[in-house]
Amino acid sequence: MNENSESAMLLRRAEGRDVEALVELRGLMFEAMGATGDPEWRKAAADWFAEHIDDARVGAFVVDLNGEVVACAVGVIREGIPSPGLPSGTDVAISTVCTRPRARGRGYARAAFGAVLRWARAQGAGRAELMATRSGRHLYESLGFEDADCPAMRARLTPSDD
Repeated sequence: MNENSESAMLLRRAEGRDVEALVELRGLMFEAMGATGDPEWRKAAADWFAEHIDDARVGAFVVDLNGEVVACAVGVIREGIPSPGLPSGTDVAISTVCTRPRARGRGYARAAFGAVLRWARAQGAGRAELMATRSGRHLYESLGFEDADCPAMRARLTPSDD
């Protein structure tokens, strides 16, 4: 990449025109995690982004390089019950932090991720939470993230579980 193309980097809020790129980058993130599953998730994700891209509780940021979205990060504000560790009860779930392979190593994910953190603070979030890949840990740790004492547990819920 030459110096002129680097200067064309634009960090901005995601817009409706970015839905396809957000889904593509989310797919790259899942590939990096080794996650597989129903390929229908892509349509559901596109529908979700289209519906929520302008939602005040969603902060989706992209790095646009010469008209192409090359990186992104997304935060979703969550309202929960206040607790000793989170007196406000408000936190942000961060996901879809991803950079296209050919654009990695230039700080684009850091820029998008930083924009989500600034946005979340402005929304009153008292904590940020995410799931980290091995390749992303260094970035998150450099910004103050650490392993939680109580790791997440999950169970898939289906209508037939009643």
